[in-house]
Amino acid sequence: MSTCIVIKELMFSLWVCILEFKGYSDAGVYAIIEYDEKFGPYPYKVIHYGKASNFPMPGFFTYHPKYHRWIREADPQDLFISIYTMLKSSKQQRKAVLADLLSSYKPVCND
Repeated sequence: MSTCIVIKELMFSLWVCILEFKGYSDAGVYAIIEYDEKFGPYPYKVIHYGKASNFPMPGFFTYHPKYHRWIREADPQDLFISIYTMLKSSKQQRKAVLADLLSSYKPVCND
């Protein structure tokens, strides 16, 4: 498995299973990724993009309003998070990056 993902020239972090995610203190845009070795050319598919001023605690994704949709798409052990860190970014900057990703890729769980 890759150590990072480059999407629209943005370097997203190492993939971490959402069940093992420990939290993250910086702001950024995140991708929820379904791992599927049959999906090509890379074994992942982004199913949701979001933004946050921080990622406060382990397990907080289970409280996300789209969490139940994510687990309908894939088993939780096959769901990963990858973060594009945006240190000292404004809410508007994160919103702009998110809007660009959404308009380009239209992930299934962002409707």
